[in-house]
Amino acid sequence: MVKMLHLGLLALSAALCEATKLIIKPDNAKSFTDPKMPHLLNFTESQFSSALGTSYWTTTFLTASDKHQYLIVSHALLSYFGVEDPDITARYSILDITDPSRFWVYLGYVPTPESFAGPDNRLSIDYPSFGFKALTDDSVSKIQAWGERPDFGFNLTFEATTQVLVNNGGGTWNWGTGNTTEWALPSCRTTGTLTLDEKVLTIDPANSFTWYDRQFSHGAPLGNWTWFELNFPKSEIKASIWAIDSNEPSPGNWRFATVRTKTGLEILTIDFDSSKDKTWTSPDSNITYPLQWDLKFSNGDYLSISSMRPEQEMYGNRSATDIAYEGGVVAKGSFMGQKTGFGVVEIVQTI
Repeated sequence: MVKMLHLGLLALSAALCEATKLIIKPDNAKSFTDPKMPHLLNFTESQFSSALGTSYWTTTFLTASDKHQYLIVSHALLSYFGVEDPDITARYSILDITDPSRFWVYLGYVPTPESFAGPDNRLSIDYPSFGFKALTDDSVSKIQAWGERPDFGFNLTFEATTQVLVNNGGGTWNWGTGNTTEWALPSCRTTGTLTLDEKVLTIDPANSFTWYDRQFSHGAPLGNWTWFELNFPKSEIKASIWAIDSNEPSPGNWRFATVRTKTGLEILTIDFDSSKDKTWTSPDSNITYPLQWDLKFSNGDYLSISSMRPEQEMYGNRSATDIAYEGGVVAKGSFMGQKTGFGVVEIVQTI
């Protein structure tokens, strides 16, 4: 069922990896939506949309029973662009934030189901070694995610105890050759376990959270994109930041941030620069990735963002979008009164 392409524990000199101590706290909202907001987007229905491209994506920052902090990235990606009968790309990784020389990664493929709805009409991407499965009838409020390999794995349950972040304010925006829709639950209460080299670790729910990101598209940029998830400790500020470069026939250089604050959403444009000096070249894809970025926001704020370790690529060989840098990052600067943050960067080159 699963065709393995890339699996391993990648060692890296401690001199190239900087350990980070994060403040990780889930939100405790009673509802993920505000009933006063007239959303056009039906969050339950959107869980089942396949469109031309569809993505179910989680990052879990967690504190485990061994007192280490970890980052788990899990992604189910389905794209019909240029493919008549695609499989789902199943990829996931675990980074030991406390000891970032330890990193596990896997990418494989599973057959595309006839429907993303299970027999109970709930979201279901259900395979023995990988999956996402809704545990409530709305397919949003409580979701299980898992991945299992011989030397590492995880089994998480996250609850929508966080206010939704709707990208670009309404959820839909230009995505190259067509529109895309994206929304997120950025700080969900999380329970479960992770397994590293046959050692089972328990997640501390008081010091862990999951960012669930849902996106489905009717087009794609013919170029590159960089996306950041940023979290700011001891605040309700969460940021989804896009830098997209799309070539003909749908040219555009889009730079914008959707920021969830205590009082609602703010949309900002950004200036975006990536380092030419601090880089890492993948031995698998031969892509050179920047490891540091400088962002200037239209409100005058600024951030410098750095990767937690160089090697954080997920590699597949079927299509360009199977290759992605999905890496933990830290941020510093001045952003809406915050000085430090942390999150994830995604870098994809489609041509």
